[in-house]
Amino acid sequence: MSKVSRLDDCRRDLDASLDDFDRAVGPKELLAAARAVRACTEALEQAAVLQARADGASWAKIGAAYGLTKQGAQQRFRERAAAADDKAIEAPGSPDIPTSTPSEDGRE
Repeated sequence: MSKVSRLDDCRRDLDASLDDFDRAVGPKELLAAARAVRACTEALEQAAVLQARADGASWAKIGAAYGLTKQGAQQRFRERAAAADDKAIEAPGSPDIPTSTPSEDGRE
């Protein structure tokens, strides 16, 4: 799946989740819709971090964008980034997920 296609999917899912949030009747529906909105925004954020890493952004630069240190950014995102890398290894040739990971000792 291309970056544009993935972004379109995120937008569509987010729009639908926000519509559900607006139409929610009662706390159960409201909470379910809020949870769906959160899942969409987390997926979008993770895609942005993966793309930034694929484009050569350092963990320090990603951290700075979040008001975090390099280490804070690594702790927040590295596990999910590594999981995405594992999926790319299982399905070689995927154009939208990088297949390399930063060194384990934290060097950029």
